[in-house]
Amino acid sequence: MGSEINLWLDAADKAPATAFALAATLFRHNEQILSRFRADSELSQLNRHSGEWFPVSALLWDVVQTAVTMAEATDGWFDPTMLGALERIGYT
Repeated sequence: MGSEINLWLDAADKAPATAFALAATLFRHNEQILSRFRADSELSQLNRHSGEWFPVSALLWDVVQTAVTMAEATDGWFDPTMLGALERIGYT
């Protein structure tokens, strides 16, 4: 998702390679659902269906609910509905 991530591992019960593979799988799975930079992600599909009913996974539902809660808690300083404005200024 356009980010650099560092992992530190404390895995006494699993081989490090297995633990890192599980983490990589988790990140790929989450990116497939949550990335706005992938046209095939679930979030991108949801954005293309704005104003329509669209079934979403539990993960996307939870993230959207959290984003709305944060927008309310910050009186709009955090705004998850800025996609159009971001794209208009070239952040694609």
